[in-house]
Amino acid sequence: MIRDRLRALRPDILIVLAYLILPLLLYAGVTIGPRTMLPADNLFQWPPWREAAAEFDAAIPHNALISDLIIQNYAWKRFVQESLGGGEIPLWNPHLFAGAPFLANGQHAALYPFSLLFLVIPLAKAYGWFVLSQVWLAGISMYVFGRILGLRRGGAALAGFVYQGAQFLVISAAVFPMIAAAVVWLPFLLGCIERVVTTLFGPPERRHRVVLWAAVGSIALGCQILAGHAEFTYYTLLVMGLYALWRVGAQAKIARDESWAASRESGSLAPNASSIVRRSSLAFLWLAAMVGTGLLIGAIQLVPLFEVGRINFRAGSASFEEVRSWAYPPRNAVTFLLPDFFGNPTDHAVRDPFSGKLVPLERNSFDELNPYGAFTTSWGTKNYVEGAAYMGILPLILAGVGALALFRRGRLTLLHRAQMWFFAGLSFFSLAFIFGTPLYALLYYGLPFINQLHTPFRWVFPLALSVSVLAGFGAERLFVAASRDGARGQDTFSGWRSWGLALLLLLPGIAVLAGTVASRLFFGAFRPLIERLFLGLAGATHAFPSAEVFFGHLFWQLLVFGGLLLASGVVLLLARRTRYWIIAACGLIVLDLFLANVGFNAATDPALLDYTPAAVRWLKEQPGEWRLTTYDTTGAGTLNANTPWLYGLLDIRGYDSIIPRQYTEYMAAIEPQNGLQFNRIQPLGSPAAVDSPLLDALAVKYIVSAEPLASPKLRQVWAGEGVTIYENLAAAPRAFALPTTAEVHAPDALAALAEFDPRYYVVVESAEPLSAAVEPGEPVPATINSASNNEVIATVQVVEPSWLILSDSYFPGWRAYVRPAGAGDDAESEVEITRVNANFRGVRLEPGEWTVRYRYSPRSFQLGGLMSFMGGILIVFAIGVWGWWRFYRPELVATTTRSVAKNSAAPMTLNLFNKAIDFVFAAFYLRLLGPAEAGSFATAIATAGIFEIVANYGLNILLIRDVSQDRSLAGRFLLNSSVLRIFTALIGALPIAVYIFVTLQGANPLSPAEITAIVFMMIGMVLSGMSLGVSGLFYVYEEAETPAAMSTVTTILKVGLGVIVLLAGYSFVGLAGVSIVVNLVTLILLAVLAARRFDLHGPWTLDGEMIRGMVRLGFPLMLIHLLQTIFISIDVLLLRQLLPDGEKVVGWYNSAWKWFNALQIIPSYFTLALFPIISRAIKENMESARRMYRMSLKLMLLLALPIAALTTFAAPMLIGLLGGSEFLPQGAIALQIIIWSIPFGWLNSVTNYVLIALGMERVQPRAFTIAVGFNVVFNWLLIPRYSFVAAGVITILSELVLLVIFAYFLRKRGAGIDWLRLVARPVGLTFIMLGVMWLGYQVHLIVALVLGVAVYAIGLVVLHIIEPGEREAIKAILPSAITRRLGWA
Repeated sequence: MIRDRLRALRPDILIVLAYLILPLLLYAGVTIGPRTMLPADNLFQWPPWREAAAEFDAAIPHNALISDLIIQNYAWKRFVQESLGGGEIPLWNPHLFAGAPFLANGQHAALYPFSLLFLVIPLAKAYGWFVLSQVWLAGISMYVFGRILGLRRGGAALAGFVYQGAQFLVISAAVFPMIAAAVVWLPFLLGCIERVVTTLFGPPERRHRVVLWAAVGSIALGCQILAGHAEFTYYTLLVMGLYALWRVGAQAKIARDESWAASRESGSLAPNASSIVRRSSLAFLWLAAMVGTGLLIGAIQLVPLFEVGRINFRAGSASFEEVRSWAYPPRNAVTFLLPDFFGNPTDHAVRDPFSGKLVPLERNSFDELNPYGAFTTSWGTKNYVEGAAYMGILPLILAGVGALALFRRGRLTLLHRAQMWFFAGLSFFSLAFIFGTPLYALLYYGLPFINQLHTPFRWVFPLALSVSVLAGFGAERLFVAASRDGARGQDTFSGWRSWGLALLLLLPGIAVLAGTVASRLFFGAFRPLIERLFLGLAGATHAFPSAEVFFGHLFWQLLVFGGLLLASGVVLLLARRTRYWIIAACGLIVLDLFLANVGFNAATDPALLDYTPAAVRWLKEQPGEWRLTTYDTTGAGTLNANTPWLYGLLDIRGYDSIIPRQYTEYMAAIEPQNGLQFNRIQPLGSPAAVDSPLLDALAVKYIVSAEPLASPKLRQVWAGEGVTIYENLAAAPRAFALPTTAEVHAPDALAALAEFDPRYYVVVESAEPLSAAVEPGEPVPATINSASNNEVIATVQVVEPSWLILSDSYFPGWRAYVRPAGAGDDAESEVEITRVNANFRGVRLEPGEWTVRYRYSPRSFQLGGLMSFMGGILIVFAIGVWGWWRFYRPELVATTTRSVAKNSAAPMTLNLFNKAIDFVFAAFYLRLLGPAEAGSFATAIATAGIFEIVANYGLNILLIRDVSQDRSLAGRFLLNSSVLRIFTALIGALPIAVYIFVTLQGANPLSPAEITAIVFMMIGMVLSGMSLGVSGLFYVYEEAETPAAMSTVTTILKVGLGVIVLLAGYSFVGLAGVSIVVNLVTLILLAVLAARRFDLHGPWTLDGEMIRGMVRLGFPLMLIHLLQTIFISIDVLLLRQLLPDGEKVVGWYNSAWKWFNALQIIPSYFTLALFPIISRAIKENMESARRMYRMSLKLMLLLALPIAALTTFAAPMLIGLLGGSEFLPQGAIALQIIIWSIPFGWLNSVTNYVLIALGMERVQPRAFTIAVGFNVVFNWLLIPRYSFVAAGVITILSELVLLVIFAYFLRKRGAGIDWLRLVARPVGLTFIMLGVMWLGYQVHLIVALVLGVAVYAIGLVVLHIIEPGEREAIKAILPSAITRRLGWA
């Protein structure tokens, strides 16, 4: 079957491979060849590189228009690469604008999946491979869409070649790779929309596929968002929305028409309109879910982008007329036929049609440099990148053929007609927007945020999409005409039309070629006409020195144009004769688009990237923490924007599309920022700017200039390479302290800086003036201990209350932590950061020597990361549901194996799934709440957890057991157990009320927020208990996957609502309130499902005898669960009550317990598998059961010990990952202690089940009572003195006490084992492992972990810890897949 499937897909695979032809032709030299796509030669047009231009043959850059790739994109990629290499997430960029958010900006595309290429391939080569991959992917995306639209392979393949070679994509890729990445996904996304709509309107047996298509579409949309260009995301979503509306409406009309036709034929009633409305509504819901999930996947980029976008300097809008002025001028229409008519920035010479020699373009007809691009043929009013609109000659012809079919009745299916009308309409409106017609008002006034987009010409993107699709449909018409299908009345392109169109191409092609050749042969006769064109066309005289050179520029283009017309006519003739004409058509399109695009991208020597000017080398050698800027009044581009970043230097200038408005306003106070329209903070341009104290406050120590500067505060320190470097003697340190007596309050800080020098005053924006007199302070320089992207650590000594000012830009997300100098991290306390002097970060300090740590940890990134994780979870869940539908067939459930698999595998898998979701959510809310509030939340959970045990009273087990034996009892048992739950909940609430009352009388009472949270959680747990009762019915009816799946849905709902209440400021009380909503929703959904699926018999009356029976039977179950819960959670309650800072301590301690609890999955599922095996062994052979018990203990021990050892060293990393720096080091210390309870705890888990299998359940209450007593007494005694350390150690000792008690009772039963023999060698090996890990830890944590795993694995073999005779026992416990891998099968 697989072989047949691959054989059927062989043509598709060949077409996919064929899409490599064009990108390989274009990019072979920068991928498999030795060149790089980075325009490194462009650097040599600016000082100080210019001095070395001749040496590197780079005096004239190949393409001066694509400098953004080297000064923006390359800088971004290097920064990402270096940050990740240094173990940092590149959240903040300290190199531009005195610091600014980086990852939030998006255009770096660091989170885009294909950007992995930049991390695994040297950067110089990665650009070529990245662009090649995206151009290839564009073809595939369009091909898949064409096939989904119902096109033959040939027509779909042709559409893909057109789209991948469209100039807007290829030319953009040469300078803006993120645009290429952003546009490749739209065809595939439209294909997903098409599939969702047609699937829901299709046969019922195929409708399950809608899940798969919606999931795949979500992933594709997430990738599009992560490509990082918000403008193209906007266009993508807009086109998707329009297509969805059009297709659902059209499909509903088609369904209605088909229903009417069927009803007329059968003589039945009119069609059911409600069915069509229902399917239309479902289509919109699924499409909304697809888009919503895609936005979630992209949220890790979108949410931070939204944060920085709100404060971007470009928050205002341009006027309607201004936006229209940036559109294509009407004359640019000629570029749809002649792409280089207005020149090309890569053409530096014109080949003379008379001599065949190249004529360099140095001076124009005015003996000046070309203002549109020196030394190039450019003369258009739109630059080449913005004006790239060429899509090929044959594609335009075929698109016209496709569009004309719309005006021939009865020749198209209703479906194809609907599809083609959409793309014809999209083409029309795209053209109208591109050329800035008044129709652009539909967008400008009709859609939000689009008035901030100044690029109507980018509607060439949907135009290229539309032309590609219509060209595919045009090819489809020619296919039908060349096949026998035409005889069956399908849409044929009749013979005379085909011949006529071919002639319309052949004759003009011949005419163009003949006329072009004639103009060359009889140039004298044509010269007056050419002269008039040269002088009459605006801009031509600025690019060319004479009419002859202008003629040479056009001559070769016209020859190519005529040849393409001629070749297109020939292809149309072939379409009448052979179905293989499509190969010639695709080949011609590839050739056409190759000629149009070839050579535009850079292909330079990578060695240019290694050149460092001497001026830059000198700057890099200078010590200290300082910034630089340049002085440039002539536009020389001295040390151009972003280029210092390439060498790790800090600059106050920068070039980026997102610059915080706060910073641009600060810089505008130094001098007007005329470069903002080009997304730049400009160089200094006046002596007044050089002398501004606001410049000094930015820690600008060096000014680089190609012009002489004279200022009392400047000293020349270096000269050469056409530049001079001046030292600013008045520059402030990057970090310094000023006394609070220099604090100024002003409603407008920036205005106040005109009076108060920021080097001597601290200006705080406030409407309330200070009563004390203000005096200038003497700055005290601080020492920068370390400075990385996301963290700065400074130490300063002050003798009076002071402000520590860090002259880095203030931004939300920065946090500051203060500790006495020389103290450890555990002495840190968080302090508030205030924006001072209009842009900088200020922290108040008391007298003393302090170390201040500034850390950037933006909530937006954390929230976005959580949302993206949830998007991924939804995708996995959706695909899992789809797979379940594929797997599960009701008629096959009768087999025991399938029934067990269905009712155990699904709940177990989804339980793990839910735990993963909860764990990631915990990482989010711990950071948001901080240790104190997280501790209060943990206290509420622990308190309500005790209540829950009493309230549930073991009724779930009783319901499943009793109703499984007699399903007719289901309704009566559910009613009576639910009533009993209410009663037990009231009983359970009494001790909680007493506990709250007692704590209120003590020294550390529960806060009102904690009490409220406990009450909310108790209410939620009552509802949860009710839900568990209903869930039991599904287990009884062997449909355990339903409540399991519902738990995943509600877990996702809990996270979503939890994020909302946390961001709304409701803290942990809001999280507790969410539990009520989530459990209520769960109860309602499960109740509705149960009522529909099961026959719940009455009588619906209370049964006193049944309730009494449940009380009697449930008490032992409740008691043991209660003791186990107290055993686990009592230390949390005691920490909270016995310590003055109990909330915070519980927060630290609980962060360790989250990792501890995550590991409990291992013994949980192990004992679940062990219980039936060992129960059976006990009945058959007691000695065999003892061996199996011993081996189970050994296996648990062999797992627990290395996990504990590894966790001991990794604890700081694990806690930092989970909760962040606020939970360090205390959380790590707690984890390093309590992790050593798992060897005893896991042995207890196994032993506990063995006791049950032996029928010794009554031992458990006694054992746990003793262990709980030990736990409570010693925690009560030791926690006040030793805090959470005591709690952790007592946890270990309590588990040991419990194990000793269990071992005692087992020995009395005759099931004891030799504990010393069991633990000796594993413990010895663990000590060796710890010693080796300690040595490795001196090098690096990773080294320690790797060595630890290796030593332990080797030790297991060398020390023969698993004896040959024990393997059989282990094989009975472990899954067969594992034993096969171990070679024991």
